Parts: sequence; C-alpha cells; structure tokens
Amino acid sequence: MFFYLSVAGIKAQEFVNVNGNTISKGGVILKLNAENTSPTGLVKMTLIDPKENNPSAFPPSVFSLHGIHNESLYNFKLERWYVVKKGGADSYQNAVAFCNNFNGGGYRITKVLDFTDGNASNVNWQLGIVEPFYLRKISYKANGY
Repeated sequence: MFFYLSVAGIKAQEFVNVNGNTISKGGVILKLNAENTSPTGLVKMTLIDPKENNPSAFPPSVFSLHGIHNESLYNFKLERWYVVKKGGADSYQNAVAFCNNFNGGGYRITKVLDFTDGNASNVNWQLGIVEPFYLRKISYKANGY
C-alpha cells in the first residue's frame, strides 16, 4: 500500500534524507522514496508487512516525520492492519478461525465501519454520516475494536 506526500518548505529528497529511506514501527515498514514530479517533488510512502507468510504482532503504531530542523511535519497512526488469507477462506467460519488463530489472535473480520462512515443504499447501509463536507474518519474503535 502506498500514498504520496507533498510537504511545503522542503524538497522531497531533503525530506527523505532527514527521515531515512526506511522506518520500522510495530512490525510495519514505511519506505520513503523521493519522486521529482514537481518543483519540490513528491515523497512516495510505501507501507509493508505484516503478511500471512510473515506474521508479526501489530500494535498501533505512530509514524512521525520531521523537517531539516527536527520540527514535526507529518504524523500518522496506524490502528489496524488487514491481512488477506492466500486462496481465500472459503467460508465465514473459516475466515473467523483464520483471524482468531493468525499470530496468536487479535485479528478480526472487517466491518462496514472499517472502510467508511458514509451511506450506501446499494448495500443497505444507512448508518453513516449524511453531511457531505464532514471529515471522514474510518476504522474507528468501538468497545476496543
């Protein structure tokens, strides 16, 4: 999984030089790569692991990225990591068993609110937020999950 980041006041390569090419937190690896597609460039942020064939514990992890003077420029927290079973699970019960047994448990089947807090009448989901300009925050925790 990856996304691009453009940071004002610092060139992409400088940002990578300050923070390093690879940052590891909680079993997840964040790789930074400067891509010069604009005057200051973009930083491609690639998140790697954990995977089914390389399980590791996944505690919530905060990534903090800094500027030239060690000032905080960008922070984000990963609360969850989704793992796909190779070949599929064949049934809901097998999927639940996979989640319960993967890396000693702690994983669960995804829910609609893990992916959106909007509405979707085509899947009979009307419990989301109606306001069109509301800041979307997905995968919130309810009762610890």
